Amino acid sequence: MLDETIPIARGGTLTYNNSGAAHRWCNQIKGVHSLEWARKEVANILNGKGRNMQARPTSIPFTRLDV
Repeated sequence: MLDETIPIARGGTLTYNNSGAAHRWCNQIKGVHSLEWARKEVANILNGKGRNMQARPTSIPFTRLDV
């Protein structure tokens, strides 16, 4: 998923220098907040202290395919 470091809603641009990869879960938490705020919020959520207390990310079980 592509994320803007400075959200377009906050005056950012859709350029290479303002873009980066992000997990969907992290991007949903960040919304239009700053990257610094989002990093702190994710850490708080993972430690059980987040404001939104959204569900923690889960991983998809890996299944081996015998070919």
